[in-house]
Amino acid sequence: GLLSITSPDLSNEDQDASVANATLATNPEWGAGTLTFSLFSKLARPADAFLWYLDGVGEGFRLEPTSDWETIEIEIGPGAHTVTWSYAQVQDNSQGSVFIDDVFFTPDDQGRL
Repeated sequence: GLLSITSPDLSNEDQDASVANATLATNPEWGAGTLTFSLFSKLARPADAFLWYLDGVGEGFRLEPTSDWETIEIEIGPGAHTVTWSYAQVQDNSQGSVFIDDVFFTPDDQGRL
């Protein structure tokens, strides 16, 4: 999409492994529901990894590129939570990237917010 979150260039002179995170904090007044996001990855094997976490616990990952946008859903209980997307580049010469788009929360008892 036009307003996607994209992974940054993580190149560095020391050619060290690097990580970039994006974090979403949910509204503490929200009930249970589903957080949905779209993912497109140009991950470079074996140099890159993309992971997502709910409250610090791993919910999923990708190690290979996608051929198209994928829809990912995370079931979330009521109350405040953090969702973190993490792009890791373990080799400096990697040309990989990740895009996140269409992030929305659907309460269990209502339509799309």
